[in-house]
Amino acid sequence: GASLTALNASELGSGTVPTARLGSGSASSSVFLAGDSTWIAAGGTAGTPNFLAVASTQSIGNSSDTAVINPTEVFDTDSLYNTSDGKFTITASTEGVYWIFGQCGYALMTSTRTQNQIWVNGSLNTTDKDGARTEYGIVSSYGSIGAAKLINLADGDYVQFYTNQVSGGSISLSGEKDKNFFGGFRIA
Repeated sequence: GASLTALNASELGSGTVPTARLGSGSASSSVFLAGDSTWIAAGGTAGTPNFLAVASTQSIGNSSDTAVINPTEVFDTDSLYNTSDGKFTITASTEGVYWIFGQCGYALMTSTRTQNQIWVNGSLNTTDKDGARTEYGIVSSYGSIGAAKLINLADGDYVQFYTNQVSGGSISLSGEKDKNFFGGFRIA
């Protein structure tokens, strides 16, 4: 068999080394060569992706966890927020640790108990990705409260903002964009 000998820089000559000689996979501007000789996706910039959606006016039923759907995107760098179901869904290239936050304000608060929640994958509590919940019992015409949490999200994970009020009937959200919002951004 042929023997392999070490190659030194003077034997390379000029030009470039074909990427196939450097490792498995293909080189491009969006990947880099890792120490194990594989090409992997370059990490995203902290702060992106990010999104902010505002201005829900939906009616929230009595004593029922309800996904809040903010219909107006202020920004959504990677088109991950869905204005029809309120889901922010992660893709393989956008995995990471996110700061997720939301708030809702009612048009006329008559509830004696209100909760705002961040759900992950359709639940407030999962085996490895718990959401967040805040609760208050103040009856105020202008009540609003938020919830926020750091969450490690992987490909296919989604987050939604939920609310639950106990007033004895339905109450509408005010639609004010400074009181009704849902957003987040990757920090790592």
